[in-house]
Amino acid sequence: MAGSDTERRLDEPVVVIPAYEPDEKLLSLLKKLREHFRRIVVVDDGSTRAAGIFAEAYRYVERVLVNRVNRGKG
Repeated sequence: MAGSDTERRLDEPVVVIPAYEPDEKLLSLLKKLREHFRRIVVVDDGSTRAAGIFAEAYRYVERVLVNRVNRGKG
């Protein structure tokens, strides 16, 4: 169906942010990004001490993906 919500979502940019053991700076970044982007995804790269930060991140992001172990970048 032309012009459907699904099609419009496919045309929107998605900001993907990898994070390992983030602090409050991540929340500040997400808040600023949210002013310009609607679709933001954070990837928790095996963090062990940041559950509270990721829980707060849901206020700004579409989704938080979780790697159970740290995979590093690249």
